Amino acid sequence: MLTSGFADIIEEIRQPLLSEFDWIVVEMAKRDGPLSLNPDGIWARLSRYLFRLRVPDRLSCDEQESLRRFAVRAWFWNLIRVGDMRQLIEAGYSDVQAMQVLAHIADRRGYSPSIEGCPDDY
Repeated sequence: MLTSGFADIIEEIRQPLLSEFDWIVVEMAKRDGPLSLNPDGIWARLSRYLFRLRVPDRLSCDEQESLRRFAVRAWFWNLIRVGDMRQLIEAGYSDVQAMQVLAHIADRRGYSPSIEGCPDDY
């Protein structure tokens, strides 16, 4: 009886790893840049028409688009908002997977973005 309780806890803690395609999306977010967060916004339109910059569109898969948007924020901003984390988790990713993405990006950037509402030593 006691071992089944531990098995439940261990299964709850164990989280699936990100797929190879997920990691491609994370790297793609760096190339897409901040304008891709709102491709129909005023800055994106000005960049597209005045400077002939390519502004990427949304991904067709909503789950992958949530991951891409989260990764863009992590690549280009120093603060991850609670809403960004919530959208990623609502898309089906776990908080452990979100931390994997942040750790990966922090390794490449040299520092990690802060997470809104978390103590600095988290």
